[in-house]
Amino acid sequence: MADGAVAQSDVRDRRPHGRLRSLLSPRQEALEALFDTVYRGLGVGIATGIAGAAPFTFALTVLARPLEAWPFLLVCALPIGPAIAAAFAVFGGAASSDRVAPFRDFVRAWRTLAMRALGIWAAFTVVLFVLIVDAGVIWGTVFAALIGPVTAVIAVVVAAGTLHSLAVLASRPGVGAVTAARTGLFLAVRRPLPTLLSLVILLASAMVVLAQPVLGVLGLGGFALLVLHANSAAALASVAPAADREPADPAE
Repeated sequence: MADGAVAQSDVRDRRPHGRLRSLLSPRQEALEALFDTVYRGLGVGIATGIAGAAPFTFALTVLARPLEAWPFLLVCALPIGPAIAAAFAVFGGAASSDRVAPFRDFVRAWRTLAMRALGIWAAFTVVLFVLIVDAGVIWGTVFAALIGPVTAVIAVVVAAGTLHSLAVLASRPGVGAVTAARTGLFLAVRRPLPTLLSLVILLASAMVVLAQPVLGVLGLGGFALLVLHANSAAALASVAPAADREPADPAE
């Protein structure tokens, strides 16, 4: 009789309404994981906004025509690179840590990665400045149809490669800036789908920031960085053997 009751109970648990009840009543572990993810995302977003995006957000807020002052915005955006690298390090270390301390982890990662990440981000800013100037020069000329698409492709590859490079720095603290940049550009070309996904997320985040700077940076910035990190980490993992063969730069 006991065996029959157990069998009937198992059958009831396998029924559709039993599965639905289990979905509507999530376990405590799932709720805790969800809370930790939300708290980490909000914490990283606030930390990134304070440490990296504050000058850029302030410039967007006070300038009457911010797009016309784009060189000044590029300068204000320089601290964003180290902040993104620190955010990636926080998300990357979440799986191996039982505690949730996004602010403390962010500060520690920023101290370790700031200089190398700033070098990569500054190089990206210089390339972006040159590309924007070139686009303005050829705009409306007969060369626009030929050089314009090439400029756009270069901008896409460099932007995605920069994000991947920061992810490489975050996942491998001992790697040099040159090696990380080379690996990031390799990933941007070798893995086109993650590259396009990162750019879509980046453009969507930029549109939100331009419309609502404070909400975009502090409210949604951490979750956008979470998705960008997961995307770059997946791209890096897919070519990990090749990336592992990249030698460290002795000069760094």
